[in-house]
Amino acid sequence: MSSDAHATQVGAMIREAREQSGRTATQLAAEVGCSLRSVRYWEAGEVRVSRRYIVPICTALDLDPMVVLGLA
Repeated sequence: MSSDAHATQVGAMIREAREQSGRTATQLAAEVGCSLRSVRYWEAGEVRVSRRYIVPICTALDLDPMVVLGLA
């Protein structure tokens, strides 16, 4: 899978989990400690999620980091 396709897939996972949790993108950004712009870029698949944010995002949204990283 290309890195662009992976970024798009991860972004879709994040958006779906965020919406299912009832959080706004602004709330997720505050919880994770990043900017709203970052969350929007990730969800759109425009940029890859930085490694430093993988665990906080997965913790906040109850996602498996191994799945998000494409290792499971």
